Amino acid sequence: MASDHVDLRPYRRIVEEFQPLERDDVLRLLGAVQDAYGYVPRQIVEDLSARFARPPSQLWGAVTAYPGFRTQPPDESQ
Repeated sequence: MASDHVDLRPYRRIVEEFQPLERDDVLRLLGAVQDAYGYVPRQIVEDLSARFARPPSQLWGAVTAYPGFRTQPPDESQ
């Protein structure tokens, strides 16, 4: 089982690049997170939901609706 610890430094740099945050930035931010981590970590979705004043379920709905987003880290053995 993978550790729940996520290094947030790349995420913080991504959020800085998107300042000021606009509601329309959510999908682009999620895409940047996916590019940086290889998936969209739960911890980051929860933080983004607070930043955008949206329920986490709404952001998870976006993550799971788009086939390009992953919810688990890529398997490094592949």
